[in-house]
Amino acid sequence: MSPLKFRSLPALDRSSDAAKARSLAVVRDEETNDKALRFLIIEDLPIFGLGLAGVISSNFNAHIQVVPDVRKGLDICATEELDLLLLGVSVPERRELVAEFDRFCSKCPILIVSSLAEEDFVPRVLKARAAGYIMKSTSTDEFVRAVECLLKGGRYVSGPSLARSARSMTTSSGEKLHASLSVRELDVFMRIAGGSTAKEIAGDLSLSVKTVSTHHTHIFSKLHIRTDAQLGEYALRNRLIF
Repeated sequence: MSPLKFRSLPALDRSSDAAKARSLAVVRDEETNDKALRFLIIEDLPIFGLGLAGVISSNFNAHIQVVPDVRKGLDICATEELDLLLLGVSVPERRELVAEFDRFCSKCPILIVSSLAEEDFVPRVLKARAAGYIMKSTSTDEFVRAVECLLKGGRYVSGPSLARSARSMTTSSGEKLHASLSVRELDVFMRIAGGSTAKEIAGDLSLSVKTVSTHHTHIFSKLHIRTDAQLGEYALRNRLIF
């Protein structure tokens, strides 16, 4: 793998060290022929934002901009083509920003990286067209899987909010079979629906593969289904995933 180079973006104000931390590009050596994916991270905690950039640059051929200012982020969305937008959320009011960003970059998936796990917060940002929601406490491996999922056009929800958000998004549904699932079974169900393998789920939840398989069997029994394809159809039909 070619070494990484960090450079300031041309538009960056170089008047102070603080300014330099606000917007960085991460690119591989010039000799690579691969097209770099374009990421924008909006995070008001500079160290956390740069940490996300480091994880992305270690796993993807990437050009990354990190900005703390929402307005600056909107300007970038309006003028540049992006492959993924990561929006840091630390206060509930920021959920309204999802719809605002959607107006400027409707083709770009939005991944919410949040410290919030309120029951009513997750479904609202997902309905506002965010493609994914992960907690800031998410493991590095799961963060990378979430990014991969969104880049492929999928949706991803993880963390302690998962079971609560799934239930709150289906309270008006006519089909209630999933209400019989335990919290752990619902967690496994959502991860299977999101495309995770038994091994990945076992690693994320600190379970054995055998235990995950047992939950898998119980889910099939309670939902009266026989295949993962039917599981995915059930999740879509009940708006547990989009």
